[in-house]
Amino acid sequence: MAQAQKHRLRALLAAGPLTLTIVTTAHRGLTSHNVLAERRGRAGRDGPVVMVSAHYDSVIGAPGANDDGSGTVLCLELARVLRAVPTNATVRFALWGSEEQGLIGSRYYVAQLPQPERDRILAVYQNDMVATSWDPATRYWLLSFTGESNRATDEVAAAARRLGYEPRISPVTQRGASDHQSFQEVGIASANFSWRGEESPALLEPPYHSPEDTIAKNISLERLQVSMELIGCAAYATARC
Repeated sequence: MAQAQKHRLRALLAAGPLTLTIVTTAHRGLTSHNVLAERRGRAGRDGPVVMVSAHYDSVIGAPGANDDGSGTVLCLELARVLRAVPTNATVRFALWGSEEQGLIGSRYYVAQLPQPERDRILAVYQNDMVATSWDPATRYWLLSFTGESNRATDEVAAAARRLGYEPRISPVTQRGASDHQSFQEVGIASANFSWRGEESPALLEPPYHSPEDTIAKNISLERLQVSMELIGCAAYATARC
């Protein structure tokens, strides 16, 4: 259970006896879409690919400003900037649908990729919750589904050293539950990048998955800028080779 939900549950229990009413809603025939765009590199149609991605959906009742409007905005801004920058590799931007329902969009995308297309992908930079304003979220986490470093984590760590952000970066840490997992499960270098609490990636901001996840209450432009600089620097370093 998320940290924010735990706090709310404790507060409710402290208030005295409760009556619980459960209402369930079934969603059948749900249609979800992935949104993809790319700037082809000098290596051409069959050349290497670097991916920058985020999920654009949210859970019911949550506006999703940080989770994951922040990652979506990051992708859009880097697409705007990098469209004018020559690279050897193709830079592909992806916004995944239905991440919150079980990584559905990214799993579908990976499943339908032929092996030669998978082999073209050098690294996937998945951006999920990259701008929270929660004060304790001082650590920028490098999250790998396998717990091992790969080209995505290595390039962001190298970017942090070049940009002077190294003290704010975590070691590579094992964690799934975002779209990087879909790629790492088939051997593609990928990682999730996210601002979370200092001690553990499980420390999420109280507005997580709640109506308080709004631009006014849960977005730090400074953290969003740092995220953009790190991912932009890393993605370009990967794509220019």
